[in-house]
Amino acid sequence: MADKFSLKERIQTFHSIDSLTYSMQIVSIIKLKKILNLITSNRPLSYSVEQIMKMVICNKLKQGEDTTKEKKHLVITILSNRGFCGDFNGEIRKILAKNFHKKSENHTYFFIGKKGKEVFKPNLYNDSHYFSLFSDSSDPKDAGEAAGEISLKKLNLLVQEIIQLVKENKVTSISLAYNAFESILRQKATLKNLFPLQPGKEDYELAEKFIFEPQINEDIFINYLSDYLTTVLYLHILESEAGEMGARFIMMKNATDSCKKSITELTLELNKIRQAGITKDLSEIVSGFKVLRKERG
Repeated sequence: MADKFSLKERIQTFHSIDSLTYSMQIVSIIKLKKILNLITSNRPLSYSVEQIMKMVICNKLKQGEDTTKEKKHLVITILSNRGFCGDFNGEIRKILAKNFHKKSENHTYFFIGKKGKEVFKPNLYNDSHYFSLFSDSSDPKDAGEAAGEISLKKLNLLVQEIIQLVKENKVTSISLAYNAFESILRQKATLKNLFPLQPGKEDYELAEKFIFEPQINEDIFINYLSDYLTTVLYLHILESEAGEMGARFIMMKNATDSCKKSITELTLELNKIRQAGITKDLSEIVSGFKVLRKERG
């Protein structure tokens, strides 16, 4: 059985861990609420931009241009920026392993998030590129932007890099792997086709109601593709960040509950040792009292 002093030290350690994990819980839930407000305000715009992109593709198909021919595929993967979020990145790893060949020459990989290089080593996939799109107060490029939030400057630079690949015909299709936020308890690893979108019958019918003036040439298409990618990526980065906060909140809550349970068990053990000590002292006092009575008696 552990001695009283080591038990006190362990209880104090668990109290410190409990304070830390509870603080991280509070921070995660506050950030999550803020991100969910941004998602709610940006989702209608993202949906509208996506619908217009489908109509643009319908128009280009009517002009006889093939926008669906695949030559080289770009896979954009959104990962977490910090740890302590369970298997959040592990689910993304599984979805990439299932759908893409690691050493394929026809694939380019863009990993977004500070944990990108830890989860996907530079030599794991051919043609891998790593990006951190969150502003850093120590980076002069992020001057004027709130630290720790999505940097629109960095996002625009990323989109321009993608657009350049499209212009050079090095990328003809784009997929996005990310954790879609469903609830604070659930984040679903999702693989989504970003470009070219596949219009349905209703999209063609809707496109018939609009006249595009002037006709959509390559320059207009590229400009709109840039706006479309910026809007859609921003929303999905927010969703992934919300999922990260939700996963971290649950993990920290479990850690806090585990600490409280350990504190309760160790306190009980400490009380047993104290009680045993008190019982022993009382027994010695009673025994000594009996001996005194016999000597006097």
